[in-house]
Amino acid sequence: MQPGFYQRSYSHEQHRHSHDYCQLVLPVTGTLEMEIDQQQGLVQAGSQLAVVKAGQQHAFAAAGDNRFLVLDLALDQQQLKLQPLPAFISLHPGLAGYIQCLDHQFQQATLTPGLQWQMSSLLLELLPTPAVSLTDASAARRIAQVRRWIDQHYAEPLDVNQLARTVHWSSRQLLAQFQLQLGQSLRDYQLGVRMWHGRQLLQQSGASVQQIAEQLGYSEPTAFSHRFRQQTGLSPRQYRQQFRN
Repeated sequence: MQPGFYQRSYSHEQHRHSHDYCQLVLPVTGTLEMEIDQQQGLVQAGSQLAVVKAGQQHAFAAAGDNRFLVLDLALDQQQLKLQPLPAFISLHPGLAGYIQCLDHQFQQATLTPGLQWQMSSLLLELLPTPAVSLTDASAARRIAQVRRWIDQHYAEPLDVNQLARTVHWSSRQLLAQFQLQLGQSLRDYQLGVRMWHGRQLLQQSGASVQQIAEQLGYSEPTAFSHRFRQQTGLSPRQYRQQFRN
């Protein structure tokens, strides 16, 4: 199987599956909600892309207009490159600019099979390379412990010092290794979990925006609405209306 680039838009209906090849989901416009092996995140332009490894269960849905570039990778050396990477990777300026370049090539219909191979190889080179010494099994277990706490207590204030003491690290070690292994900060991860639950409540419950904000740990609904719009491009009310339509 050769590396395959294609364009895709997603619907608001959630789908879940897995496949026997790796995949990169690159944002062009809009926001895609994804869950990859029980980790939630948003794929959006200028923010972050998604890495789906072979065999991983993943779910996805999007509200509003959206367009993404998807790269399927099946060769062993390509999949090995992706194995140490987190599910979601923040876009640095060079990577974000390269995605725009890829999209331009698609719009011009100039991505021949040979050019696809060259551009996919360069894309892989632009991805971050985690330091091996910081991704050992002990560190991974500690990060998993912190993630579980946030997943269960996402509405509570985030006390970095207390979390660090729980896993026997300094706060600096915790912040650095969390960023390294998951590709996002501790607070961004908590925000992602809060917004995921917010989207679920807007989709599935009749609770008001104020009630949802309180359930997510926001004392003011305006704070929740501001964060939600930053993440999705829509206000909570617009999101609920668009999803139900």
